[in-house]
Amino acid sequence: MVLVTTRFLKVAEHVGTMKHSVLEGLPEGSLWRLFKMHAFGSDNSDINPVLASIGRSIVSRLNGSRLGAQILGRLLSLKLDPIYWRNILESELWEVQVPHQENEGEDKSSICSALKLSYQYLPFHLKRCFSFCSMYPRNYEFDAGTLVDCWVAVGLVLPCGSMLALDVGHLYFQQLVNRSLFQKAPTSSGYVMHDLVYDMAQHTSRNECFVIKDRCDLSRIPPNVRHLSVLGNSGLESSDLESLHTYKTLRSIICSSIDSDILTTSVVETWFSDLVNIRMLRFISCQLKELPENVGNLVHLRYLDISACEFDKFPDSFWRLYNLEILDARNCKIQHVPKDIVKLVNLQRVKLKDDLIRHHGCVPRVGNLVFLQEMPYYAVGDEPGRTIHELKNMNHLRGILEISGLCGVTGMEQSTEAALHKKIYLDTLILSWHESIRPEKHNSSQEMEVLEGLRPSSNIKHLEVKFYMGAGFHPSWLHEDVLSSLASLSISSCPHISTLFGQPSRTDGSSSNSTGSFSGFRSLTKLCIAWCKKLKGLDNFLHPEHLPAIKVIRLSNCEDLVALPTKSLGEFVHLEDLEVSHCWSLNWEQGLTLSPLLKVLKLEACGEFSDLRLSCLRGLVALTNLDLQFCPSIESICTQIWSSLVSLENLKIVCCQGLNSIGGSESIARIGNMDIRHCPKSSNMCGLMSQ
Repeated sequence: MVLVTTRFLKVAEHVGTMKHSVLEGLPEGSLWRLFKMHAFGSDNSDINPVLASIGRSIVSRLNGSRLGAQILGRLLSLKLDPIYWRNILESELWEVQVPHQENEGEDKSSICSALKLSYQYLPFHLKRCFSFCSMYPRNYEFDAGTLVDCWVAVGLVLPCGSMLALDVGHLYFQQLVNRSLFQKAPTSSGYVMHDLVYDMAQHTSRNECFVIKDRCDLSRIPPNVRHLSVLGNSGLESSDLESLHTYKTLRSIICSSIDSDILTTSVVETWFSDLVNIRMLRFISCQLKELPENVGNLVHLRYLDISACEFDKFPDSFWRLYNLEILDARNCKIQHVPKDIVKLVNLQRVKLKDDLIRHHGCVPRVGNLVFLQEMPYYAVGDEPGRTIHELKNMNHLRGILEISGLCGVTGMEQSTEAALHKKIYLDTLILSWHESIRPEKHNSSQEMEVLEGLRPSSNIKHLEVKFYMGAGFHPSWLHEDVLSSLASLSISSCPHISTLFGQPSRTDGSSSNSTGSFSGFRSLTKLCIAWCKKLKGLDNFLHPEHLPAIKVIRLSNCEDLVALPTKSLGEFVHLEDLEVSHCWSLNWEQGLTLSPLLKVLKLEACGEFSDLRLSCLRGLVALTNLDLQFCPSIESICTQIWSSLVSLENLKIVCCQGLNSIGGSESIARIGNMDIRHCPKSSNMCGLMSQ
C-alpha cells in the first residue's frame, strides 16, 4: 500500500485507488497548545493573561492550521507586548481572500493570512533575503552556507561593524529559521521551505526572480528579472539559452544539470558579452568544456561555481575578475594553484580539489589576498613573497591555520609581523618549526624569541606547537588572561623542553613550588603532550585549580618524565580520558587516585606501575575502556577490582610480562570485548580469552 498526501482534491482523485480522506485542521485546544509552545517556549506555565486572551483570539482565526500557528507563534515570540500582538490580531491582512482548491485539507485563506502577516512584520533586510529564495525550484533543499554566500554575492547582506558579511548572513538565515520560514530537511542537514511558504516567496518576488522549468516559461520571464534559474530536462535548446542575453537586468544565473551539448561554450560566450552586470553565476552539475576568454567582461562577478567542470586551466582574462569573492572549482583538473590567483584581490574563499588545499598557502605574494577567509596551511619560505610577513594583513582568516617552516624566521621582530593577535576569526592555530624531531641545525634561543612573537588572538580555542627546538616553553602570552577561550593544548615533538610555563624542575621532576605563579586555563578541556623527551615534571601545571574543566589528558613518549602529581589526579572531577604511554622513567607515588567519572584509561610502558597502584581502579564505575600494555610490574589483578568496574566494555592487556592472575575467568566473563595476549605467565588465560 502506498499512502499519498496532497493539498489538492484533483490530485487525490487522479492517483487514488480508493475513497480519499480529507484531513481537517487541528482542534482549537490542540492548536492553542502548539501556538503557546512557539510563542512562549516550552515552559509556558506563567503567561501574561492579556497576551493569552489575544493569543486565543488569533488561534481562533487560524481554522486549525498547524503551519499558521507555528509561524505566527514564532513571530509573536519576538515581542511579548500586548500592543504588538493586538496589531497583528486586528490586521486587515486577515480579510484578504485567497483563491484555493475545493476541499483543501487546511483553510488556505487562514494560512496565507498568517504567512502574509509574518512577511509583513519581517525587517526589510530579511524580506529581501526571503524573497530571493524563490529563484530556486520548489522543494529545493537549501544548504545554509551556500545560500548565505549567494545573498552576500548579490548584495543582500553587508558587513555590520566588526561582523563580516558572512556572519551577518548566517544570523539572517537563523532568524528566518526561527520564524519557521525554513524547516530542517527530514533526512539531511539541509533546509526546506513548506509549499505555501515558497508560494509566498514567489509572490513577493514575482517581478525579480524566475525559474525556467520548460520552454513555455521562456515567454513568462519578467522583463526586469534579476535572478534566474534554468533547470535541466526542460526541453530547452542552445538557441533558447542564448536568447537570455537580452535580459540586461540579470544579476544572478543558476544552471542546474544542463547537458554540455546544450549549454555550449558559444552560449556562455554570448552571455559573457552582454550580461556584464552578473554578480553570481552557478553551474550546478553542468560540465562546461571551457571558460571562454571573454569571462573577463564580468567585472562585477562575486560568486562563480564551476564545481562540476573538469577543464584544467583558466583563460588569461579570468585574473581580471578583481571583484570575485568566492570561486568553487573543486573538480577542475588544474595541477597546481595558479600563481595569478593573487590578482583576485577581493577573493574570500576558493575551493579546489583536495590535494591542492594545502598548496594555496605556498603561492608567492598570497598576502595580497587580504580578505581571504580560508587558508588552512601557510609555508614560510626563503624566496620573495613567501616570508612570514605575508600573513600580516590577512586578518579575515577563519577556522584553522597551520604555519610551517618557522625555523626560517630569525627572531621576534620577524615573527611579530604575522600579527596573529589580529586574526580574531581563527579558532585553531598550529605552529610548526621543523619537518622532523632531529633537524640538521637549530638555534634554541632564537626559536624561543620567535615563539614569543607569535601571540595568538584571545579567540583561539585550539593551539598546537610541534617540532619546536627551544629549551623553554614559557611565552608571556601563554596564560588565561590572553588565551581565555583555549579549550585544547597540544605540545608535540619538542625534544629540548625540560619545563613548561617557566617553572624550573628538580631532578626528581617536582618543582620548587607546587603551584608557582601559573594561573592555568579554566576553559581547557584537552591536554596532549608527546615526544618531549627532556620534560621531567608537570606538577607545577597538572593541578585541578589550574585546569578545572579538563576532560582529556594524554602524555606519551616523554622519556625523562619522572613524576606526576598522582595525589591530584583524582581531583580532576571532569576527567574522562587519561593516557600515559611510553614514559619509561615514571616513578608512581603511593596514593594514586582517579576521577570516578573516568571512562577511558590507557597505561602503556609507563615506568614501575605495579599491583599496589591498581587500587586506583576501584570505584571507577564509569570506566568503559581499560588498556594495559607493557606493564611488567603488574602480577595480579584481584576480583574486587573487576567487580567495581561495572561499566567496563573493552579490555586490552598486552605484553604484561609479570601478570600471572586476573582473579579467575569468571571475573571478566561479562566484558564484551577482550584482547589479552603476550602475557607469558598467563598463557592459558590468553588462549581462552583473546577475542
